[in-house]
Amino acid sequence: THYNDMIMTSLRTCEGINLSTLSAEYQTYLMRLAKPLQQQGLLKEDNGWLHLTRNGIYVSDSVMSDLMKV
Repeated sequence: THYNDMIMTSLRTCEGINLSTLSAEYQTYLMRLAKPLQQQGLLKEDNGWLHLTRNGIYVSDSVMSDLMKV
């Protein structure tokens, strides 16, 4: 899906995912899945962008897998 493609491509960039490009439904879905990863210090939200932290980069495949819509 477009959502999964965006997770795979955008999260690997320094900027991360621009949340404003997602529909409200996908933003809600993504942030619900991202919350535990943020609490673990693997993801961070800054000014409407969701990106991997330094620790998250090391386990990025696992983080992306957790955020995928199946």
